[in-house]
Amino acid sequence: MKVLFLDNNIGRHSEHNSFINKYPDIDFNLKEEINLQELQFGQYDFYVIHRGNDLEYKFIYTKQLGLKRIFFSGGERNPRKIKQGIFTDTQELYNEIENVISANS
Repeated sequence: MKVLFLDNNIGRHSEHNSFINKYPDIDFNLKEEINLQELQFGQYDFYVIHRGNDLEYKFIYTKQLGLKRIFFSGGERNPRKIKQGIFTDTQELYNEIENVISANS
């Protein structure tokens, strides 16, 4: 499974890496940002995108890239699961990722 994890807040990357390290068999690619061409042709199975990565978020949401998409934000006031993706806050983010991993392993 190939996962793109985008978060423009570099301060959270160490916490993300601690989580990612629990899954050595999954190809996580943690980035601060990505250009749209690389995003379009990256062939990721699963996307985890901070809503602060506005351009990437809108592109992935509109194009419906990957099998699953999780969009997260500390300010998410309406957590939900819809066809376009899972919307969650930062507190539930890792639980949502684990659920998707379990369902697709």
